[in-house]
Order: sequence, then C-alpha cells, then structure tokens
Amino acid sequence: MSEIKKKELIFIPSPGMCHLIPAVEMAKLLIAREEHLSITVLIMRMNLDSNLNPYIQSLSSNNANCSSSRFKFIDLPRDESTLQLLNSNTFFSGFIDSHKPQSLRDDFDIYVTNYKDDPESELSVPSYFNPFPAKCFLLVFLDKEGLGNSCYEIALFGRENPTVYPVRPLLNLNNSLGDKEIIKWLDAQTPYSVVFLCFGTSGSFNEEQVKEIANALENSGCRFLWSLRKPPPKDSWYPSDYENTEDVLPEGFLQRTKRIGMVIGWAPQGVILSHSAVGGFVSHCGWNSVLESVWFGVPMATWPMYSEQQANAFQLVKDLGTTVDIKMDYKITGSNIDIIKAEKIQKAIGKLMEPENGIRMKVKDMKEKSRLALQEGGSSYTSVGHFIEQVMSNHYSSVQLLSDCVQQQ
Repeated sequence: MSEIKKKELIFIPSPGMCHLIPAVEMAKLLIAREEHLSITVLIMRMNLDSNLNPYIQSLSSNNANCSSSRFKFIDLPRDESTLQLLNSNTFFSGFIDSHKPQSLRDDFDIYVTNYKDDPESELSVPSYFNPFPAKCFLLVFLDKEGLGNSCYEIALFGRENPTVYPVRPLLNLNNSLGDKEIIKWLDAQTPYSVVFLCFGTSGSFNEEQVKEIANALENSGCRFLWSLRKPPPKDSWYPSDYENTEDVLPEGFLQRTKRIGMVIGWAPQGVILSHSAVGGFVSHCGWNSVLESVWFGVPMATWPMYSEQQANAFQLVKDLGTTVDIKMDYKITGSNIDIIKAEKIQKAIGKLMEPENGIRMKVKDMKEKSRLALQEGGSSYTSVGHFIEQVMSNHYSSVQLLSDCVQQQ
C-alpha cells in the first residue's frame, strides 16, 4: 500500500476581513478533515484592518486546528509608495499590485456594457431564471474602460471551466470580538423585537440619507440597533466611526429614541445576528451578510450599495422570495446617489418585523437546510470531501495555489 504524500495549500484571500474570515474558516475545515494537509494563508494587510490582529490572536485560543503546525499565517510585505496612489476606482487591484512586483491579468470582453445607458431594460433571455434588470447588474460588468487582449471566440471556448464546489456557509461562529455594551443592551430586549441595520465594511450614507433613516426608525416605533458609519474622505475607500453621531442625526433623535434604540459605530455583525433579540436585518446584501442572515434565521430587507450586491438582492427578492425589498437596484456611484425617503424605509421595516410573515417562515426553512448541508452526507459535507480528494490525488505539484478560492463577495 503506497504512502499518502503530504500536500500544502496556499490561500491568498483578497484584502479585508470579509475575505480573510471565509478563507480561514475553509482552512480550518480542510485541516480537520484531512490529516495529511497543511495550509498557509498569505495576508495582505490594510491600514484600516484594526480588528485583524485581535482576530488572528483569537484563532489560536479558540480553535485547536489554528494552533496546529499545519496551519500558518504569513504577512506579505507591501510597497507603501504604491499604496499612496490608490483611489476608490482602483482600490483592490492597486492594493494587490502593491504586494507583488508583477501581476498577470486575463481580461475578456463583455457586451452588456450597452445596457448601462438604458437601466430600465431587461435581459429577457429564455431560461429558468427571472428576467434580470440591467440596473441590478454588477458594476464591473457595466464598466467600459480597459482593453482586453483576447477575442470573443477565444474567451468563450478557449479553456474549460474549473469545477466549483459549494462547500458550506463559511462563517466565524466563535467570534469573541463582540462589544459588551451592545450585548448588554440586546440582553435587555425581548426575542425577535430588534431590527438591526448594518451596511458592511464599506457602507456609509450622506447626511441627508442618514436623517431619512433616522426618521423612519423613529416613526416605526420598532426597537433598533443601527451601525452608523462616517463616509470616507475623497479618494478613500473605508468609512470610520463618528466622534459624535449627534452631528449628523436629526436634532434630539438620540434623546427621543433612547428607550427603544441604540446607535453604534462598527458592529460585530455575526455576534449581533446570533442574538435572540434580533428579528430583522436591514443589509447591503454582501454575500457574507446573506450567509449569516440565513444561518441565524434572521430575515433581511435589501439595500445593496456596490459590487455584486444588486445581483444578490435580486436573487433574494425575486428568485428566493426570502427578503423584503427596500430598493434592490440602489447604487452608490460617485455623486449620483439616490435618496430613499423615510416613508419607504419605514414601510419595509414594518413588513420585515411582522412576526408571522411568509418571509420569516422561508428564512427559517433555509436555516434548517443550511445546517443539514454541513452534516455527514449533506451537500456541503460531500463537496468538501470531493475537493480534498482532488487535491490529494493531484500529481503535478506538491503545492496547490488557490488564489481567492474561498472568496465570498
């Protein structure tokens, strides 16, 4: 019987905690399932990753697999002079370039850019899917800039598509980074009574929109927990916490709502969604947020902002019917920012927080199915096994390079 050779995987997650956490969770899963596998995670640090060090330190204390010699982290060096040239349009590509001197890129032509100037049109291609509005397209698909060193025939048929394994919801369920004051406040609320508003790592609103959200919350009478972030300065990417939220909120708002609401800065989202007091989630529809919403059985109201979030929102509202729609085609693109009025937000929150609505029942059903998928014999459990078999049977190299193999947008 031949000896099983050891294999090493290299994970290179995109910058940011929202990409690092799924990569680490995938690594922990693989190490637990295959004793002949070791994993190294290459980390690209951003200046605003204030929770990165506490997160990595918490891994070794909370999980035996992370303290194993088979699981390592390596910080990649970066060129600070290159980082100074970054802007919101080239942020991630420029940031990744700053960590290595050369990059290889394979572009391809996409002809859906013609729909950018006609956002009301729909792509009514015969299929099993609902017609997809052009205004819900991923922003990257509507960008006409750049030249592709390819042609239609080569791009379409030149190579085989890799196998995709749907492995599980990759969530950090042992997060110990929660804020004690937030948890204390939630503990004092009745089950399913709180609507939680959080818009991701990069989500923020201008003062006019903040006031509309505040008026909606106050008029709704619902208990709320609101993660309110300060918009970044020009040519920057990430928002920050307000020194004083009263500067942007309606006059007297905090005093009038102090018995029913709490306004916070950065939020430990997973910890909050896991709390029994939370009964609804107003979200930007980032994929990690969608997975956390399903895993904890908390129904969502969709407020997408950037990246692929409009496509996520469309799928949740139209295909799955598991969310309340605030504005699934909402986008933040430069100075063109729609203002959603308080009346519309209030109506959506009221529908979201109904105790026996159909959406709540559907999300509960998906919660149960997501857990079954992880059990032995479940779809995600089986997919992980197939992936491990493929890695361990690969004879071409002892090291497999997985660039963003577990990235969840």
